[in-house]
Amino acid sequence: MGNLRSYILMFFLVLTVPSCQKDEIVGALESLDKVIQKNEQWQNCLNARVDSLRAVFEDTAPDAGRWRLSKDLYMAYYHHSLDSSMVYLKYMKRYASTSEEILLTQMKDMELRLVRMNEMEALDEYLALDRSSLDEDMLIKYLSEGITMYHQLYKHDVAASGRSPHKAALQTLRKEYLSLDSTSVLASKIKAHYERENGDTEAALEIFRNLYDRASDYQTKASVAYNIATLYGMKEECATERIIWLATSAENDFKAAGRDYLSLYELAIMLYDRQMYIEANRYVELNLADAFAGNFNSRYINAGKTHVMINEAERDSADKRMRLMTGIVCILVVFIVMILFLLQYSMHKRKKLKESRQILQKMNCKLVEVNHDLADANKIKDSYVFRYMELSLQYLKKRDDYKRRLNNVYKTKGIDAVVKIFRSPSDTYKEYNDYYKVFDEIFLGLYPDFVNKVNGLLKEEARFPLPVNNKLCTELRMLAAIRIGITESGKISTFLNCSPTTIYTYRTRIHRAALHSKEEFEDLIRNL
Repeated sequence: MGNLRSYILMFFLVLTVPSCQKDEIVGALESLDKVIQKNEQWQNCLNARVDSLRAVFEDTAPDAGRWRLSKDLYMAYYHHSLDSSMVYLKYMKRYASTSEEILLTQMKDMELRLVRMNEMEALDEYLALDRSSLDEDMLIKYLSEGITMYHQLYKHDVAASGRSPHKAALQTLRKEYLSLDSTSVLASKIKAHYERENGDTEAALEIFRNLYDRASDYQTKASVAYNIATLYGMKEECATERIIWLATSAENDFKAAGRDYLSLYELAIMLYDRQMYIEANRYVELNLADAFAGNFNSRYINAGKTHVMINEAERDSADKRMRLMTGIVCILVVFIVMILFLLQYSMHKRKKLKESRQILQKMNCKLVEVNHDLADANKIKDSYVFRYMELSLQYLKKRDDYKRRLNNVYKTKGIDAVVKIFRSPSDTYKEYNDYYKVFDEIFLGLYPDFVNKVNGLLKEEARFPLPVNNKLCTELRMLAAIRIGITESGKISTFLNCSPTTIYTYRTRIHRAALHSKEEFEDLIRNL
């Protein structure tokens, strides 16, 4: 009887344990779906932070912190958009001035080379760095970059286990790093990797769980959760725990607005193996869309490898699985075609941008020439203003001399002699002629093509001959007065020392010969 009870209890436990595990998986996926529904909100948070940094970047002088802002923008985009990260890496290269900034920029360049699968280029650049003059902080960054690089190289290394030069270099860098830093996130990860390599998976899990609890940002939480899921993946009996931690990692990836994650894709594959096709398909599509939007090409390689595994797993599946696989392949084809199209479009745009830059350079050269011409024109104007002032002073002096002359004649010869002077031919006309001569020279010096432009507004038979010896006729002086802002007939007559009727006659005659209406013609004259 006792044995029978034990068998019944074991039977119910066998039924209950998978049910509890499934409930845990469903709960983890429901929590993930709630986060995914707010994906736009997380993206907007990142965009707002980036827009704020960009605004500060645009308002900051190149020598007043643009390198630091470029680095902040690079870090903000690093997990979100590969193209944008490359843009701000270029700015970092442009504005790096100190040896520390130059070194950090080189390290960020190596990071992007690793993301773009150019590991050997990154390694050559890393080995070329001179570490002898680095202080402790920079040495820690240098070692951190090397650990990341050699870890990726070791993962892709085909050499026999334990003999890989990349593994030996990785171990050396890890030991040196721990001698300088034992409390950071990377230090904890290194310790956990040591425990895992020594076969103590539980100790490694304990380190990562503690690290997850004290992590302060979503990106770190996502990375740590993914490492925990990887450790659980080393145990066949812990598939449920791996799914839960992959979902947790994906939640934090979305909250960090990252697009270079692997957690969601690996989660989709595990759900696919469990025949949860709807969830798996939705997560795959979302992962591919994010990888495409961020231009993380290396994720397509992982996706391709995973799809090969799916094809092998579906070999003996029913028509339903085949249709699902066909849909996924179609999506991949569409994305590949879109990628090829965008690459071609990007090359075309770059060519157009290069042409536009060349045109802008030519325009800038022309603007420089125009600025030089304007500077010369300003010098000419200044000289003519001085000449006008000199002429005015001469006029005042002549007037004083004339008054003194009249006064002397009156004292020595009497009023009759003064009257005789007044009745004699005056020098006024000569003064006017001298004044107009100076005016003509100054005006034509400022506007040498004025007569040609005026003729362009008149009928052919009414056009003026080009001035001889820089002397303008009365009609052209009247138009010159309009050009410099004297538009009332009374003021023009005073300026030209003639009657308003004469000015009216000249004005009417020119308006009749103009190619435009009266108002339009005078507006054009004022703008010549």
